[in-house]
Amino acid sequence: MCSVPIQDIPDSPVTGESPSANEDTDSLPVAQRRSRRQIHAPQKYDPVHEPKRGAARAFAIGTEDEPTLKQAMESEHWPEWLAAIYEELESLKEMGVYEEVDQLPLDRKAVGSKWVFRLKRDEHGEIVRHKARLVAQGYTQIPGQDFNHTFAPVARWDSIRFILSLTAIYDWELRHLDVKTAFLNGILKEEVYLRRPEILGHSYWRLIKALYGLKQSGREWYLDIDGTYQEMNYTRCESDWSVHRRREGNNISVTATSVDDILHATNSKAKANNFIEGLKSKYQITDIGEATWILGCRITQWRSRGMLKLDQERYAIRILQCYGMENCNAMSTPMASRLTSEMSPKTEEERGEMLKYPYRELVGKLMYLATCTWPDIAFTVRELTKFMSNYGCEHWQAAKHLLRYLQGTRSLGIIYGHKDEAFPLFKGFTDSDWAQGELRKSVCGYVIEMGRGGISWSSKQQSIVALSSCEAEYVASMHAAKQILWLRSLAEELGFSQEAPTVLSCDNLGTIACTHDPHHHSRMKHINIRYHFVRDCALKFLIEIKHIPRTENVADLLTKPLPRVVHQKWIK
Repeated sequence: MCSVPIQDIPDSPVTGESPSANEDTDSLPVAQRRSRRQIHAPQKYDPVHEPKRGAARAFAIGTEDEPTLKQAMESEHWPEWLAAIYEELESLKEMGVYEEVDQLPLDRKAVGSKWVFRLKRDEHGEIVRHKARLVAQGYTQIPGQDFNHTFAPVARWDSIRFILSLTAIYDWELRHLDVKTAFLNGILKEEVYLRRPEILGHSYWRLIKALYGLKQSGREWYLDIDGTYQEMNYTRCESDWSVHRRREGNNISVTATSVDDILHATNSKAKANNFIEGLKSKYQITDIGEATWILGCRITQWRSRGMLKLDQERYAIRILQCYGMENCNAMSTPMASRLTSEMSPKTEEERGEMLKYPYRELVGKLMYLATCTWPDIAFTVRELTKFMSNYGCEHWQAAKHLLRYLQGTRSLGIIYGHKDEAFPLFKGFTDSDWAQGELRKSVCGYVIEMGRGGISWSSKQQSIVALSSCEAEYVASMHAAKQILWLRSLAEELGFSQEAPTVLSCDNLGTIACTHDPHHHSRMKHINIRYHFVRDCALKFLIEIKHIPRTENVADLLTKPLPRVVHQKWIK
């Protein structure tokens, strides 16, 4: 059962009754005035059982490192914040981000702005820098006037893990670069006016370069960095526009760009240095050196053993601390049983009561774990996200159960590298349950491995109701086939063409038969033509579907809650 927040427990006065709001307490005896003090229940340090305190703690952690302007002005660090403000203004001026204008054109409106503050900390949690950034309020922009196109690609995690696997297998140099004030390098094509910060008085700026917060800033920065890559003879991969490659004889270099974070992998140390110098000639670059962190994930290399580990232990610890469960008991599985809508609140009063629990915030954090390095929680997170708009006590308890699982597995990560394989081949596993959900829609999952580590995975509910387990597995294999073809395309663009068909393992013999010939016409004739895509891939020898016993199919992890012994087998 859900615990009642301590703040909601009625407070009892120590003695007598509290005076009314209209009564003059100054005329009362001292003892009676003190009767306004109330007894509170002991504050047990367990914010997860006390949702208001848990949410308040998470909010406090966020605002301490990212205060508002008012909080910054009232803090003891205001001199440091003020210095950071003027540092930001000087940076904008030096980079030619704007030009002063006295008045706006008659048909234009100025975009608002605000200050965003953030404390930069080192690995020990000590403050190393006070960072202030002026951000445009992009929601005040007018479509068609202040902006047009806004799409800006970033490197997919599948691509990043693919590059990391290549790095482990071939013992490449792996460097991490950070571009300072990246968005300020993009040139605006539209005429945009910004209301100048109040600290400088009332006036306007016409923006020449993209400012953080504008809807098109990310796009303009991408177009600028993409042009720079082309000048350095790097070619953009059509499979992933944020991945660029360069080949010169036996030398190969690959980059993956995620906004201002650049991951550079190459088999030549000289080429790595040349690449960094080339970027420094145009941008303000921080050369972090050998990549040990990327987008909140830790990278650990054992180059002598040809192995690399990717994990999010620190992020998992932060989540546990945020919700007061850093000392909780560990669980051996991420989920005990399936969740249903019957567990959701039925009345508005019950829904209002559940809003005290930071369920959405927690699930959002867990989604990032499942996306980057934790395929074993992908199914559980997918189940939790189904109830984001109407979650009940049992859903909250399931989320806490998953936190306890993180407590016991937070040091685990994905290991890449296998020197026994002369060529980086990848292989896939696909599986599906059959009609186990409320709507009788099956859940399909796949895992694609390279160098002994998973580079891509998915847990997804099918959009149709499968009439048999064979049909459910057939649809699941189609989803896996699409991802395999994309990975084959990416590998070919990077210079690692897959000559042989990619092996896709499935534990259903009927599905394997149907991918080669139209067996069981009476049972399969109703299937939408798009699901026969996997058969076409098999006939073109792009994919080879092979049978695998259920006990050896790792994709089973992504389709259903598993018993402890089976689950532990797959994560190890």
